Amino acid sequence: MEKIGFINRGQEGNSTKDLLEGKKIDAVIHDNPDLVIFENLLIDNQYQSISLEQTEKDLKNIMSKLQKELPMQRF
Repeated sequence: MEKIGFINRGQEGNSTKDLLEGKKIDAVIHDNPDLVIFENLLIDNQYQSISLEQTEKDLKNIMSKLQKELPMQRF
């Protein structure tokens, strides 16, 4: 039987800006996971008055960084 590990790097209240500036994405990359489930509650961006345009830019930066730094296997 194969074991599966799970690491939750989520933290309540984080905006996309927090993820990028707080090195949260770097921590995920350092874990070298086989699978990343990325969920960001965009309401946190609204609470922090981050514009929709900046939110979109941040999300693209996050996804680009994950795709660049983590090995991808396609089936």
